[in-house]
Amino acid sequence: MQMMDEKARLQNLEDYSVLDSLPEQEFDDIVEIASAVCNAPISLITLLDSQRQWFKAKIGFEKQETPIEQAFCYYAIQNPEQVMVVSDSWQDKRFDGNPLAHGQNPVRFYAGAPLLTREGYALGTLCVIDNVPRQFTPEQERILKILAERVIKQLELRRENIRHQRLAAAATLRHEITLQRLLEAQQLAQIGSWDWDLTNNNLYWSPELFRLFGLDAKTHPEISFELWQSMVHPADLPLVRETMRTALKSGVSGIVEYRIIRSNGETLWLLGGGKISKDQHGGDLHLIGTALDITNRKNAEEAKLQYLATMEEMLFTISHKFRKPIVNIFALINVMNGGPLTEQKIKEYLPYFQSFATELDSYIREVNDFLQESQIRISDR
Repeated sequence: MQMMDEKARLQNLEDYSVLDSLPEQEFDDIVEIASAVCNAPISLITLLDSQRQWFKAKIGFEKQETPIEQAFCYYAIQNPEQVMVVSDSWQDKRFDGNPLAHGQNPVRFYAGAPLLTREGYALGTLCVIDNVPRQFTPEQERILKILAERVIKQLELRRENIRHQRLAAAATLRHEITLQRLLEAQQLAQIGSWDWDLTNNNLYWSPELFRLFGLDAKTHPEISFELWQSMVHPADLPLVRETMRTALKSGVSGIVEYRIIRSNGETLWLLGGGKISKDQHGGDLHLIGTALDITNRKNAEEAKLQYLATMEEMLFTISHKFRKPIVNIFALINVMNGGPLTEQKIKEYLPYFQSFATELDSYIREVNDFLQESQIRISDR
């Protein structure tokens, strides 16, 4: 028999994510009530996929599933608005040769109420079974149908819970990915973040901040304000404290450059910034901020200052060195202009010109060597 919209029905079943799930007390309770009310030794909540009928809950039946070809419930879901009652399966041609109807402990009596979803698809049934033929009263049929509706409500609730769990899991995953990307960005930028809970005096450091301070988070699981202060360079500590006091008092973000002395003795320059995070009532809750490694920049600034100072000193020295041979050249020229220039005098003055030129060339080479060395030092930084 071909079922209408079977593909859509199977997709609807898949949406519930219930096949092969673990037993749940709510469904176990329903089959127990159905068995008692209908005075039947067997009660099942069945779900039918394309190959089998699987039992979400069962009482009085050993198997967990059977092939769909043997399923009485397969016929029940063809008319999802009605409860299917088989008073004696041996008198019903549909079950001729069915192992469940003719094997050990045969299914002689069957009554199944389809599990009809709000989308209009029958996923399976709530059924009661007996090994002897019998009649099914209208009251029992009514109660079985009510209990089947209860199964659907539980399935709907279960589906909604799963949906929320998946949304929460997806949100958690997105949060973890965002956090991981943030931590990676902090590592690349050499910037750490911190959060000081002013109410409980708890201090949080990001992994990159631990790295900047040269500390291991495993050996320092609890960071204190006092530990942080002890690592700030003593010469910079007053300025840092004043910046924090101003931020706490005024609520205005503060920025300060300061040095820290790492556990290995190395000195780092940091650019620190922080601000107050307040609750809706205006009370101070957290002081949050960042610390950026600016050591390379500060070293470059220091090197530049040293370079400029050296350049100024060098130029002052060179100006005096250049002046001496130039003055001598002018003096020699004045002497030469004092009388007739004979070949003998030219030969006499030539060594002086040679000496002054050599001296100037030496100074020029000295300047070039200095400039080249300075350029290499700046490039290396």
